[in-house]
Amino acid sequence: LGEMNDTVTCVCLCEGCDDATKEAVAEAMMPVAEEAFNAAKASGCEAGMLFFTATETSDVVYQLRMSCELGEPTGVPQLVILDIPDSGAYYVFDGENISTENVSAFIEDYDEERLERRELQDDEEEGEGDGQ
Repeated sequence: LGEMNDTVTCVCLCEGCDDATKEAVAEAMMPVAEEAFNAAKASGCEAGMLFFTATETSDVVYQLRMSCELGEPTGVPQLVILDIPDSGAYYVFDGENISTENVSAFIEDYDEERLERRELQDDEEEGEGDGQ
């Protein structure tokens, strides 16, 4: 998951969802991920976007939720594009229906800069209190 720090990543957080929803989300994301992978491969470049589906809670997923101010997992999947190389930017899908068409449209809106840009919240107090 360290690649998320260097590459734009589309993440679906569905760890609070039932198994049927998790499977549906994974199936919805797969064609979009395959298309992006094949396009990158055909152009001889590395993938321009990574895809990740969080179906279980982990330290990384918890930190992602907190940094993106998404709250605790619920029965509704949440879709986020992380652009950490761009000063910790992220974009949240405004909807509940994670279909292949909606994932593609969300990525297209990101590419066309039509989404609300937010910045990751850093809960560490780095550099503060050093008296300089």
